[in-house]
Formats: sequence, C-alpha cells, structure tokens
Amino acid sequence: MKHNKVFCLLLALVYSSTVFSEPERFDIENTLSNESDNPEESTISVLLRYQNIGTKMDHKEASSSAGFTSLGQETDISVHGISLEVNKEFFSEKYLSISLGARYGINRGADKAINDVTNMSYEDKVSGKSYGAGLSLNLNAKGYGLKIQPFLSSYYIANKNEYNLSFKNADSSDHPFNIDYSSDSKVLQHSIGLRLIDGKNDLMSYFALDYLNELNRSTNVSGNQAGRSLVLSNTSSVKQSDFAFSIGLGFLF
Repeated sequence: MKHNKVFCLLLALVYSSTVFSEPERFDIENTLSNESDNPEESTISVLLRYQNIGTKMDHKEASSSAGFTSLGQETDISVHGISLEVNKEFFSEKYLSISLGARYGINRGADKAINDVTNMSYEDKVSGKSYGAGLSLNLNAKGYGLKIQPFLSSYYIANKNEYNLSFKNADSSDHPFNIDYSSDSKVLQHSIGLRLIDGKNDLMSYFALDYLNELNRSTNVSGNQAGRSLVLSNTSSVKQSDFAFSIGLGFLF
C-alpha cells in the first residue's frame, strides 16, 4: 500500500510538471512576486480618439423684434469629438498599473431638416474644442500575443463650443434668423473600457463607455437677421447626454 502511495505521488508530480511546462495561452501577470524576467518600465502612448456625444437643444427662443417667429422644437445633434491623447503608464509589467494622460481635441456636429408641421427649415451646427487631463487604473493580462488591459479612468475636461441655429420659413425669401450660443462647460468624465496592446508592433486599440458628469456651464447668446440684432427674451438650453462611447487607435513609444 505504501509503494502504491509513492507511485501515485510520483505520477501526480510528473503530470503536473508536464502540464505547467506547456506554454500558457493566457497568463495574468503576478504582482506579488518581486522577481521578473523584464525590468519595471514606463510606457508612453499617443492615442487618436473618437467620441460621440448626443446633444439636445429645445429652441424656444422668443423675441419682440418685428417678424421674429420661434422655431419651437427640440433638435438633436450628434457631436463628434476627435482628440489626441498622450499617456504615460507606470508599473506596466505589473498586474496593476497606473496611467496619467492629457488630451486636446476638436468638436463638430450638425443637424439640418424641415419641420413638416410648421414648414420651418433649420440648420443647427456645433464647433469647438476640448482639453483635459486625468488618470486610469489598469488591470494587466497577457493572452494571444497581446496585452489585455481593462481599465477605469477619470478625466477633468473643459469644453468651449459654439452653437449656431439658422432658421426661416421654407417658402420665404427673407434672410434666416441666426442665433449663436457661446458655451463653456466643465465635465468630469468617468470611463470603463479596454485596451488591446500589441507590444511587438507598438500598436494599441481602445474602447470605452463614458459617463459625463457636467460640473458647470456658462452660456452667452446673441441673435441677428441680415446683420440686424435681435433682442431675445427667451433662450434655449444645451443638454448633453450623460453617456457617450469612445474608440481609438494608438502608438507606443
């Protein structure tokens, strides 16, 4: 019986050594060990990032100026943001790492239509810029020749956007009414996402779902028709969606 136990133990050891000698297809990096084949390093990446944010404006502007007629409807604009982001990752060879980043981008969007009920034609346009900085907490794993990096991030972002509404009766030959909104907003953006990093080719892809917590917004409004100023007694409000999505492609240095 004793020999049988020894034989079974040896068989188990041989089997386990065979299994663990095979290359693993997926391996979570070990942070508890101080021993590593690769020295601890920082990684710098440059990311070209696209974000889509839904924006609504209720357009209930009112004026005592002669001939003024309110558009009187809500419009939806998809604001397309393209930004360049630079990140530096610390403890990149560990199970947990931290990235610090800064970004600068431009915002563009437009909505154009004719209201079948009021016969008002309109065009809503958005243009502007954004900049910000933040950090992310990363979980690192390796598999299929890639570094797989789920992350949570928080960024403080400042937006400076110009919103322009141009509208008139579709059958009228009069000059359109133009209403301009200059809007500055501060946003705290929290994201959950995934980076796929190809270290051999120094490439990275990026996917994220963003939650936008608007901290404050200041807006200045002006209106005109053919150069004639409009005195507005009521203005529209700008309401951005609380959620957005982002995708991107990056390069490692």
